[in-house]
Amino acid sequence: MNRHYERLNPGQVDLGFAGRQEEGRPVHRTIAALKSGDPLELKQDGPRWALVNTSGTTVGRLASAYKAPHGTKCVSARVAAVLVYRREYSNKPEYADSVRRNEWEVVVPELVFAPG
Repeated sequence: MNRHYERLNPGQVDLGFAGRQEEGRPVHRTIAALKSGDPLELKQDGPRWALVNTSGTTVGRLASAYKAPHGTKCVSARVAAVLVYRREYSNKPEYADSVRRNEWEVVVPELVFAPG
């Protein structure tokens, strides 16, 4: 079976997803507990893609510009890395008001696609 493996880079994920979540929200503990290799599910969330852990919690989203390979479906997703991101890293002032934390973690996935 032909498979297409993609280890996404930080530019392909929504870097501000967890930063927009208020302090104390369970998503922060959930992301902090993730380890490289942990399974995820890639789910369509309107026009975007959500990264969901095995308990059904959304732990990240892909960038709005991300497009899955044409004619495929995601058959496997896992945590490739969890990065620390800080408010001052952003060069997009239009997002500054939506950020609720000074530092947060970002899930970067590895995705496997098959014809579909």
